[in-house]
Amino acid sequence: MNTISTSFSSASFLGAGQDMYLHEERFQSVLITVVTGCDEDELYPDDVDVPGVYMALVPEHLEESIAAATALGKFHQNVPIKRLFDFSIDTFGQNGRPYIPADGDDHDWYALAKLHASSRIFQRTAQGWQDATLDLPWPHFDGKFEDSL
Repeated sequence: MNTISTSFSSASFLGAGQDMYLHEERFQSVLITVVTGCDEDELYPDDVDVPGVYMALVPEHLEESIAAATALGKFHQNVPIKRLFDFSIDTFGQNGRPYIPADGDDHDWYALAKLHASSRIFQRTAQGWQDATLDLPWPHFDGKFEDSL
């Protein structure tokens, strides 16, 4: 099983002192780690590329549990997983502290993601952070974050 470091800061993605804006909205980043205890040949074939580190950009004004729920809603809208039970998915704030998502019974994660439609999801790859959002590409994203993970 892989170990994933969760220590990061928003400043490390866009350069110290820069804020994250999209269409005049300020964002916070939520790190999503997806791990599996299964061997690759035990996973559903379409799920093989799912494990990894993702980052969601969600509105800055959201409190931790709603930010995590919004991030997970955006993640699940854009990263299909056939057998969810094969994975452990956790969320972390910009300070590396675990974020506990709002209860799915009280807050519809997909509705939160739709409400905050400008939120984005990125996947960490060998080439750097790649936009994994299925809707129109982020107009101001050049595919490069300063990676400190």
